Amino acid sequence: MKGVQRMRISRNSSADTQVSVPVEPETRTRKEIILARLKNVWDYYRVLIIIVAVALVLLTRFAITLGRQNPPDFRLYYITDARLESADYEKATATIWPYVTDVYPDGKILVHDRYIRLPAIPEEGVDPDTYEHVLAVLNDSTAALIVVDEFVFNFLLKREAIVPLEDYGVAFEFDKYRIPLNNTFLLEDTQMKDTFRSFYLVFRTCPEALRDDPKVQARYEIAQAIMADVAASYSASFK
Repeated sequence: MKGVQRMRISRNSSADTQVSVPVEPETRTRKEIILARLKNVWDYYRVLIIIVAVALVLLTRFAITLGRQNPPDFRLYYITDARLESADYEKATATIWPYVTDVYPDGKILVHDRYIRLPAIPEEGVDPDTYEHVLAVLNDSTAALIVVDEFVFNFLLKREAIVPLEDYGVAFEFDKYRIPLNNTFLLEDTQMKDTFRSFYLVFRTCPEALRDDPKVQARYEIAQAIMADVAASYSASFK
């Protein structure tokens, strides 16, 4: 095209020059690396760590308190063929609280109970060894009295696990070893008294190794007072 001047643009074909700047390597000590990792863990799991720490403190305090806690001042055993509701035997246990003294001079009175079912006829699901393990009650220093039914009474009597009432100064004209409970104050507020099954209160045989223990002697004094009033309550029910 006339009058138009064409210009040729030349480009430098050489590549851009790249300058390499040396970077000094990061130098961190092992301690700094560990601290950095711990910081990351704390940032991500802070809430969980706090919860676990609090739980461990509470469990430790509970374990220490439990370890320091004295045994109960008195324990009443219920060993029967009958199935008992906890609400029933707990009511019966509550009636003996006024008799119990502070055997451990710690400023509080603890009364516990324990129910063991001993079927007259072995049943599925009942450990056969239960019949012999129940005699371990004899080695419990917190026990002096046992509530039994007819089957368990005969079971313990044959094994010399109970003693005559007169051994502890309890006079009872109707039986040598046991006091019927159904018509006494001990079962007054329970459904146990209305069943066709008879329940009895007996003294457990004190093991030779425990007889000189002042705390065991104190528990038998408590048991003697309970037995005497239960005997009087039974005799009064016929008047």
